[in-house]
Amino acid sequence: MTIVEAIAKSLKDIGKPATYEEVYSHIVSNDYFRFGAKSPISVIRVKLRLHSINVDISSGKGKKKFFRSEGGQGKNERFVMLDEPIYSNIKESHDRAGKIVKSEIIKRKRLDEIIKNKWSEFDFSIHKVSVIECFWMLLGSLLPIIVDSLLRVALLNSGLDEAFKNNLKSGEVFLLTSALIMPFFFTLIKYVNSDHEEKELNKLPYFGWVFFITICSLLAGIFTFVYYRIGQHVRDNAESDVVKSMFSFDFGSWAVFIFFISLVIWYYSSYMNHRSTNAYKAIRKRQAKKLENNFENNHREER
Repeated sequence: MTIVEAIAKSLKDIGKPATYEEVYSHIVSNDYFRFGAKSPISVIRVKLRLHSINVDISSGKGKKKFFRSEGGQGKNERFVMLDEPIYSNIKESHDRAGKIVKSEIIKRKRLDEIIKNKWSEFDFSIHKVSVIECFWMLLGSLLPIIVDSLLRVALLNSGLDEAFKNNLKSGEVFLLTSALIMPFFFTLIKYVNSDHEEKELNKLPYFGWVFFITICSLLAGIFTFVYYRIGQHVRDNAESDVVKSMFSFDFGSWAVFIFFISLVIWYYSSYMNHRSTNAYKAIRKRQAKKLENNFENNHREER
């Protein structure tokens, strides 16, 4: 156990604002840490101030904050634990003479803490429903392409991967990309028309990025589909080699990429739609609980 961990444990045990001397006494009496310094009490005070969110000392900048000072001078200064550790920097504003006119605490969290918090927010039961729905949607949507690819392998001695890629590049697949994107706009319209409470429960994360790639994917799908369709006609009927060459570009992996992005957008929409359903359930459950409590309170008053 480190000194800081011993201080934190002691403050939790004490359960109220404590001075550095009280913290030191608690550490020693419970044998939380064995000091080797000549002046261990001063070490406790330094550590408390270094790791307190509202103590402005230069050596404490960028340190992880565990504590908060409750005020007081010298031996009478008292400290408490924060609800959760944070990182912070002090941002200072100066006037023309170099004097500090404003000092504010800029809080930040470590990347691993952010990832951990985001990971804990995931509802895997909703992901499970979305994955199953995605599987059956893809199976039904790609079934004509799969059957055509298998027939090419059987009748034309074509490779399965080549046959499948040719089908993906054929142009018709971009009708599917447009269909995959449409649920996003349905989710957006439903969100805009929901009331304030529902919006608070069912916020759309990363909306700006998702909306941007949705528009890009939609326009790319439309352009590619039109390009293939017109290209087929031009290559069959145009006499100029220059004109034919303008419509001879093979999108290849780009076509697969556009389809994949559209699928990601569809999954996002599916997940948010199922999460929205859960939000409505939470609202109904809370309303039912409120009615139940009101009924019980009224019943007690009648007695």
